[in-house]
Amino acid sequence: MCALPTSTSSNQLAAIAKGGNPDVDRARLPTGLSHAVDMPRIGMFGASLGGAAVDTSMQLDHRIAAGANLDGQFFGSAPSKNLDRPFMLFSSATHNRDNDGSWRTLWSHLKGYRVDIQLHGAAHVSFVDDEAMAPQEAILLRLTPAQLQQVYGTIDPNRAIEIQRVYLAAFFDQELRHRHSTLLDGPDKKYPEFSFVR
Repeated sequence: MCALPTSTSSNQLAAIAKGGNPDVDRARLPTGLSHAVDMPRIGMFGASLGGAAVDTSMQLDHRIAAGANLDGQFFGSAPSKNLDRPFMLFSSATHNRDNDGSWRTLWSHLKGYRVDIQLHGAAHVSFVDDEAMAPQEAILLRLTPAQLQQVYGTIDPNRAIEIQRVYLAAFFDQELRHRHSTLLDGPDKKYPEFSFVR
């Protein structure tokens, strides 16, 4: 899965699948890597601006079979165009299509499987890489717990990462591998921080 905003990423994956190395040095690929790329089952996700780029990338490159946006506002005209492939909207506690017109616009143009989910206690930055380091950063930067919560939300960073992994895996397994997950059917007692936006 990748979050590059153009079809370049799919072209590079196709080169790897054929045994080539698209990097500038054309170094030898690690053994078995070319067999790990399955071009008919390419999924893409990203957070924030990277998440917003997923819809645009899918509009430009039909090889991307499913996509997910983690709390990113959409820009440009892509959300106003119909998209017939599966798409997941995954939002923080205070953001979803009820208060983001770009999400509402895209939702009405999603013609394939679609799901809109929300992570309670999460903030916008709960979906980026440095969330796991937030407690250590808070100590070094002398942030108070209130300041930390303002940026990262109230959910424990490790719990937020676990839920994101589980639900993204469920979505992509269902849409790319045809392995249905009951997690996408409705609320699950194991993950009370998670809800579906109806």
